[in-house]
Amino acid sequence: MTYGSDAIGGVMDFHLLRPRFSNDSSLLFHGGAMARYATAASEQAGHLHLGLGGGKLAFVGSASFNRFGDLRAGTDGPSDYLRPWYSETINGVDSQVVNTDPELQEQSGYDNMAFMGKLAWKPVSSLEIGANVYYSTTSEVPRYDRLIELRNGAPRSAEWYYGPQEWMMASFRATHTAKKGPWSTARLILSWQDYAESRNDRNFGSTRLRTQAQRVSGLYTNLDLEKELSARTQLLYGAEFVSNDVESTGERVDQETGELEVINSRYPNGSTWSTGSVYLGAMHDLTERFTVSAGARFSWSSLDCVFDTTLFPYPATSTSLNNSALTGNLGFAYQPGTDWKLSLDFSTGFRAPNVDDIGKVFDSEPGAVIVPNPDLSAEYAYNAEAGIEKVIAQRVRAGVTGFYSVLDNAMVRRPYSVNGQDSIVYDGDLSAVTAIQNAAQAIVYGFVIAVEAKLGAGFGVDVRYNWQHGVEQDDANVDDVPLRHSPPPFGQAGISWQRKKVRLNLYTQFSDGFDFAELPPSEQAKTPIYAVDANGDPYAPSWYTINLKGSYQITKGLLASAGVENITDQLYRPYSSGISAPGRNFILALRANF
Repeated sequence: MTYGSDAIGGVMDFHLLRPRFSNDSSLLFHGGAMARYATAASEQAGHLHLGLGGGKLAFVGSASFNRFGDLRAGTDGPSDYLRPWYSETINGVDSQVVNTDPELQEQSGYDNMAFMGKLAWKPVSSLEIGANVYYSTTSEVPRYDRLIELRNGAPRSAEWYYGPQEWMMASFRATHTAKKGPWSTARLILSWQDYAESRNDRNFGSTRLRTQAQRVSGLYTNLDLEKELSARTQLLYGAEFVSNDVESTGERVDQETGELEVINSRYPNGSTWSTGSVYLGAMHDLTERFTVSAGARFSWSSLDCVFDTTLFPYPATSTSLNNSALTGNLGFAYQPGTDWKLSLDFSTGFRAPNVDDIGKVFDSEPGAVIVPNPDLSAEYAYNAEAGIEKVIAQRVRAGVTGFYSVLDNAMVRRPYSVNGQDSIVYDGDLSAVTAIQNAAQAIVYGFVIAVEAKLGAGFGVDVRYNWQHGVEQDDANVDDVPLRHSPPPFGQAGISWQRKKVRLNLYTQFSDGFDFAELPPSEQAKTPIYAVDANGDPYAPSWYTINLKGSYQITKGLLASAGVENITDQLYRPYSSGISAPGRNFILALRANF
């Protein structure tokens, strides 16, 4: 219950480097470095972090850099995934050039850099105060799936790229522990973020470059409190508030004459979106083998947008939304013995429309444009999950978890109209009008199987398999159609061996596919990113890779690793991806810590 209202489908929780305090009167100096090279994209990566800590004051800083060249795909697979041509401007003229190396996905490379600094102060043992600064940026990032689209037999775009994506965050953090009072542990985070990016595209044969730029600045406050009521009962409670301001502009510049034209922005300029919540949860051990957890969260959100109808025929001049909901969870965990574990969880979720959902204007695919829908409302999720885990002879751990989720009032893309028209001219193309709308219902269900085994003599086995199926009601609310974000079944299986300083891992990754009828309607229209079957319809073939990784601990602080991914050089694309996955990829890396 400690996550926000957007956490319907789960949470990825990342923990970065933290300052380390010295345990005695001496200064603690520590650090690490990493260098990596991989062949599929001529990848060059480097990382360095250094830290200095005393008894009350500590610091850590890091810098990371990645350079990715054009990505090389495999050779064994559908030829639809190759790159037979690319667009290049030669002497000021856009030309369709034959790619003499079609496995090389021309115009897919980019660079990125990231920097971090953290300062922590511990005036007393029960209180730690920290100040953190983060910054990252990229080069121009090609939108590869747009660069492989054709229109009337010629490239649709001569250029399509994201401008440098710059992100900065500064935060203040305080952690306090207490033996008495309303909390055992309290964590307060105050942060400010600023993010800027742009989308830039130019049609093939045109001299006019369209740029839609966005900047989002936000303030975030989060307070999490934990109280150990007894050895068997823990109380969790807290509050959160987030406020975002969105600036969005659009322009088209003639690259020859310099003539500038103001055009519609991707989002309503000056939009504001705020959300807040309070929550309360508890965990209690009824017995040594039976644990119950429960919680409730009240969330609210507000959104204000003003649409500039002088540049685009928006269906409304402004919109304001206010949503609130009470959500909760109830879970049980039972261990009938040391080798069994049973779990059962029920939860509800709530997601209010944000600026992207309600206000964007975007040509999502050839011949279609997404427009704002001021009547969009919140969606609600109802989830059930059950799991069973068994340990056999202290060597094998096997488990299966099943889940069933119902998304009511689900926000999905559907046909729409603007001023009574189901098609409009957008960026020179007659495009079918679509919008994010509330469907009657969407359902996702499936299961996960995991097996880990220690075979002896340093050998181990790890197998994981995910199967899921998602459907949503169609426009007539009669039949179900596949849900866009539900992928085909996928998994991984491998065997590892470790002895002293050496570790080896041989594994396969695999995914089932979708034929044309199994693709969601929105994916059926994306012919450029899929393979084509005998009927000329797009489909997603199944795929697998075989991979070998190894490492050697040279010294206590120095680790060398190497590997080869996709040994059989399969040519494939993960479901709904706009770019082919790496072909055979040799990797070398060296990591040092001190």
